[in-house]
Amino acid sequence: MANCYKGECKMLNKKGHVGTILMVLGAIVLVVTTLFSFSIFSDNAANEKTKLNYFISEFSFEQKYISVVLKDMVEEAIYETNAEDNFTNEFENSLKEIALRRRDSDRKTNLFGKLINEPLNLTSRESDYILSVNNIFVKLEKDKNFIERDLNITLVFNESEVLSESL
Repeated sequence: MANCYKGECKMLNKKGHVGTILMVLGAIVLVVTTLFSFSIFSDNAANEKTKLNYFISEFSFEQKYISVVLKDMVEEAIYETNAEDNFTNEFENSLKEIALRRRDSDRKTNLFGKLINEPLNLTSRESDYILSVNNIFVKLEKDKNFIERDLNITLVFNESEVLSESL
């Protein structure tokens, strides 16, 4: 195309359109790449969310397991203890033997070790007894995920049953 001005005709420079076309193509490539990465990320995030939810529920189970097994061991020790003799000493010995039998090396906790190796924090109050087990850790590891929590459990019981439990 010619551009004529005062009798002179010159050709217009059309090289500017090549840059504009390349810019448009580059923008389209960037948009498609971004949309593709978003779709891949959202699929992976859903899978990771499911794994993390399962991990948290498994850790919640481990925490509950510790309190339930301690209460069960105390109930069993009460049952095995002869109330006519010195209840406190027999209870402590019975609880240590039960913890030794039930020790589970698959569980990442120090509950059994505390009951077996450390002196029990057992106090009496009128006709009730209070057992406090402090600094029990519960640990769970899977892949790169790791949770650890310390628990303090207190059980109130008498010579026939567990009356209450607090975490």
